Amino acid sequence: MHKQDGEEVEAEDISEALVKVDIQGPLSYKLIKEIYGAEVLRNRINPEKNMNFFSFNEVDLDGHKYYFSRTGYTNRWGWEIYIPVAKAEEDFKKIVSRALELGGLLVGLGGRDENRISAGAFGLPLMGQEYDPHHNPINAPLFEAAVDMSKEDFVGKAALQKALDEGVSKRMYIIISEGIVSGRGVYIVGKRIGSVTSSINSPNLSLEQRQAIGSKRKNVNDENGTAAIGLVWLYQSVFEQDAEGKDISEHEGKPVRIKAEFYREDAEGKPTGSAVIGYITQEGISPATAPKALKNIENL
Repeated sequence: MHKQDGEEVEAEDISEALVKVDIQGPLSYKLIKEIYGAEVLRNRINPEKNMNFFSFNEVDLDGHKYYFSRTGYTNRWGWEIYIPVAKAEEDFKKIVSRALELGGLLVGLGGRDENRISAGAFGLPLMGQEYDPHHNPINAPLFEAAVDMSKEDFVGKAALQKALDEGVSKRMYIIISEGIVSGRGVYIVGKRIGSVTSSINSPNLSLEQRQAIGSKRKNVNDENGTAAIGLVWLYQSVFEQDAEGKDISEHEGKPVRIKAEFYREDAEGKPTGSAVIGYITQEGISPATAPKALKNIENL
């Protein structure tokens, strides 16, 4: 949508008037319904149905305006609720108390980060981490599925087309490593092939995935151990390609895992210290539930 000639547009920053709380997981529907009522979860166009994925509801409750968005960078069913400051403390206590009763946890951005990185086969990139002036959506794995460049016009098309015309080579992938490797260079057989943008320890890796690292670390190889997951930008794909130019991510039903080393780098960009080992993969960590129909959880 573009501003039309003669049209006046005003934008107001209301950030200071709102507090955002994310309620995520299979019991998020139940919790929100109990506290705010079922109406806030309905499709605003067709109230007989539930909200669509990535849609918003603007609701007046007790004389205050709330915003409920069926979003949240956790890869799980859930909502982000924008609560008026005047109601924030009261509502937050209600939300946390009920969540704890239902077996939930109060978590910070570290929990969100693990969930977004482990989402599906490619993770969920974040502005300021994966996306910056040098890395934009044309490099993302699902760009062609998400953006229809054949449309006559849309906001941002010219910028995307310019980037496409300059050529697409960088690729984003998930990594699994024996330890956290944020900001490190990615190397294969001594050659730098990219850099790590996000990395965090994950309890969601299977023992088989952790043992495939080849690490000697006890915490990695214990039955209930952990290893790290992350997202990397590579200069180009390191996977073999099929006849259509697509990455071959599986072989005989097993995921292709490409061994890599992750080094800190000095001011000149040269690797220093000992490497953390791991591999590049497209197998994914956790299946996505976020976009699935709410009928799966509305009666839990």
